[in-house]
Amino acid sequence: MSNLKVHHLSFSVTKRSVLKKRWRHILKDVSFSIEEGSTLGLIGSSGSGKTTIGKCISGLSVPSGGRIDFCGKNIFPDIQNRKALGTAIQLVFQNHTASLDPKLTIHQSILEGINGRDSHETMRNLLSMVELSDDILARYPQELSGGQRQRVAIARALSVTPQLLILDEPTSALDRLTQIQIIRLIKNVQRQTGVAILYISHDMTTVSSLCDNVAVLYDGTIVEEGDTSQMMKMPKHEYTREITRCISFAKASTVS
Repeated sequence: MSNLKVHHLSFSVTKRSVLKKRWRHILKDVSFSIEEGSTLGLIGSSGSGKTTIGKCISGLSVPSGGRIDFCGKNIFPDIQNRKALGTAIQLVFQNHTASLDPKLTIHQSILEGINGRDSHETMRNLLSMVELSDDILARYPQELSGGQRQRVAIARALSVTPQLLILDEPTSALDRLTQIQIIRLIKNVQRQTGVAILYISHDMTTVSSLCDNVAVLYDGTIVEEGDTSQMMKMPKHEYTREITRCISFAKASTVS
């Protein structure tokens, strides 16, 4: 991805009741890359544009400018290449409850993802990969815990064998213990499948435990990118220093 831009047209009314319009810059010249089989953490505060980037890559939003390349093909601005990729890029949303249809059983939800190509072995392998037993297949989303629903959402995304998995804040709505379990699960999934992962988060703690590399998004642009361990030791940008200090403080508080 290079020089990605997203602008939104916003409107406001002045004191004289004059309609005023202006362009709001969500993303400004965002550039980063993800190596095959690696995990890149995209970190930034709420409203920084992280989710917008995920939607642009997955084809759910159209950028205002820039270029997105995937597996040697330009998928923006050449939208036809993106359509030809089909299910190669999968996005797992933060809200696991909203992403699953409450009227469908878990079996039906996953089956929907694989376009009806039902196979007991395929289903069993998918559930095993996300550490779920097949007795949940007849249940509905509202009958599962938050962690189980997120595992189902990940299983459904994996059912089409993607080359890139975009995880948008997959642990933020979960308790700390479940967060740790989901991070471990993601590591195991990548080890088994070799899928490349874009992990979107505002939490440097989970990013540092999962990702090979980190890209820091601030004020609509990438201000720092590099090896995770190196960035944790020697952050360059003030925002990166701030979020790494928070981790150090949390660790110190835990020790004391």
